[in-house]
Amino acid sequence: MAYGTLPLEPIVLVPGTQDGYSLLKGCVRSGSRKAIAFFAHQDSDTSPPTMGDYLNITSVQAKSTVPLYVREFDGSRPSVQRDVWTWLWTAGYPIPSNAFTAFDATSSATVALGVACDFNLTAPTSLYLRALFNGIEVLSSPTPINPWGTGAAEVTVRDLAITNILPFPIAYRGNFVWVLANGDGETVVTGTTIPLEIYVFGAPTPAAMVLWMPFGISVNLLRVYLPVFDNNNRTWAEIDARRALVERVFGGPFSYDTVYGAPHYAAGKFGVAYWLELYFQDLEAGAPMWINCYDMAGIIQVALTVHPGYDRVHWNFMQPYGLINPTFLKGHPLLCNNPFFANAYCSPLSVAPQDYDPNQNVEPRSMFANHAFIALEVDNQEHNLVLDATCGPHVGNEQLDQYLAAAIDTRTNYYTAYYHTRPGNVHDIHPTQVGVVGLLTLASTASRAVSIEPRSLTSVELAVDRAKVDKSDPPHLTRVNYNSLQKAMVQKLGINLTTQSVQSSSQGSRSYWRLGSDSSMVEIELHVTETPDAAVGAMQEALSCVSAPLDVIFPSNSGLGQCSLSGVGGRGYILFVRDNVFVTLQGMASSEDLKEIAGFVDQSLKDDEVDVGVQLEAPILRGEVQGRQVKSGEIFEVTAPVEKAGWMDASVDLRMIQLINVDREHATFKFHAAGEGSTEIQLVFIHEDTMQTTSIKVAIEIWPRSDDNPMLAPP
Repeated sequence: MAYGTLPLEPIVLVPGTQDGYSLLKGCVRSGSRKAIAFFAHQDSDTSPPTMGDYLNITSVQAKSTVPLYVREFDGSRPSVQRDVWTWLWTAGYPIPSNAFTAFDATSSATVALGVACDFNLTAPTSLYLRALFNGIEVLSSPTPINPWGTGAAEVTVRDLAITNILPFPIAYRGNFVWVLANGDGETVVTGTTIPLEIYVFGAPTPAAMVLWMPFGISVNLLRVYLPVFDNNNRTWAEIDARRALVERVFGGPFSYDTVYGAPHYAAGKFGVAYWLELYFQDLEAGAPMWINCYDMAGIIQVALTVHPGYDRVHWNFMQPYGLINPTFLKGHPLLCNNPFFANAYCSPLSVAPQDYDPNQNVEPRSMFANHAFIALEVDNQEHNLVLDATCGPHVGNEQLDQYLAAAIDTRTNYYTAYYHTRPGNVHDIHPTQVGVVGLLTLASTASRAVSIEPRSLTSVELAVDRAKVDKSDPPHLTRVNYNSLQKAMVQKLGINLTTQSVQSSSQGSRSYWRLGSDSSMVEIELHVTETPDAAVGAMQEALSCVSAPLDVIFPSNSGLGQCSLSGVGGRGYILFVRDNVFVTLQGMASSEDLKEIAGFVDQSLKDDEVDVGVQLEAPILRGEVQGRQVKSGEIFEVTAPVEKAGWMDASVDLRMIQLINVDREHATFKFHAAGEGSTEIQLVFIHEDTMQTTSIKVAIEIWPRSDDNPMLAPP
């Protein structure tokens, strides 16, 4: 095939009969068997210019098989939509903030990747485009890039396949070296090196996709917890990938809370909801946050949504658990059999004497009142494989009975001589736990009620009874005045508000404030409910999430609100209920130091009480939002006629619809229709002062689209 007379219009190179190929004019999406599209240089002369061999990559675009998004530090959420072409890299242009993609290679190794390049070849040997990552070939095209032989051309290759198909999720994040190789795989021309961010994992199960936020699967999680492909992990099995996940979680910057055993990111002992974006914000900042076992079980479960076999993943909450054998706690370098050694009411020794001696006047060895971990279902419960990133770690190579024997000290006399309880066993794992079912988006009213065995609430009920304040004011309703309270807190503490998050919850709304950092940090949570009883229920749920014995760390109330508890033995930790609001505060050196701040919040809520029978203001919806009919692949907007909404968000079925952006000023939501069929969007609004919620559902009908999503034109 002679060079020099080819037209400038796009050409699609398709396997054919003449010399194995035929040339067809058209756009890059013409034909179902397309392999390479190219533009040829047109010169005044019919012979190729005199130049050496070269290969320049000019752009790369991709079409992700799942919706993805990343939470940036500025609060923005750049995203990519499923089955929509987006730029990963373009020569001479900044890398886009959403330059990432994910492929499912379980059914076909060929991926939706378009690599545009220009090249010149001086020999007629057929060459093939390849990509090397960490020195290993990872992408290859089966079609010669130069079927006409020598000469220069501009080509877009669209039939690249992943060379190493692995049975676990993997990240190709870093520099790709693009080369042209001959049929024997020998590199003939070395071209451009460019950075790309590509993830490969099987299509998540429906249960896994329902868990994810309306924006998509978190790239923050993929960046941290998917192994980067190299020569070491190319021979791994899935069990090796799970081991690496647990070890990476265990080795992160957070440390187990050896004062209270309180959670930071998990909303409940059965999982239920998880503050995923806050988790990664702190993780990426290297913040020295305290965590407990619910936090670690939660992040392991969420990370496993992109691993095969997610339907076998089970949350295991166990109560009682017991005293522990010497092990390593997350974030602590010394062996430990006394997990609350930093609490002044427990032994200060990391490894305390195994047995209790009533003749020794020393603080007792502490125990896990309860514990949560993840198990992978096998053939029966005793054979389930355990993943525990709180202590050990336990990386999935032990069956449940082996794990319990290794973890729990069953020989100590503390059970009978001091704690008057017993070590836990497999029958103390609640059989109907749901685990994490929502990632605390604003619209995730995600608390699925789970029955709790009577004995598991005993210590919580006793703590709530101790929390009742004698001769307290009768409960009313409080208007909150959210923004005024927040400004007053910042002014009183004299430190900046560094993090704020407002979410809806199953009981109303939940806001989180973090003021200051490091030793000066104070954290405040407000759970605003519809009734005082619901606020007490929120307090009860919070207490059930604490791993330390409640009678030790919360011996009495602190005289705040109608119910309150002050933690003892370490940093400040206060919980109280005032009317329909449940408040938690953590920070400062002790609860005594924190009490002035807690008292200020309590008095502010009391000052904003309203008369009994008055209904608190909620966001005002003026009119309805009509249902929509859209085509699959379409970007569409929904605007709600709402007033007095300080926060808003949407809940969607991510398999059908992806949330792209929320214009809060105009209450306008932008969505991408990804599936086909009938679904609905739930829009949730929170009042700017009272924190009361209002929601509305919008029916969406998604029709099939008439054509394939086109590749992007050159920039």
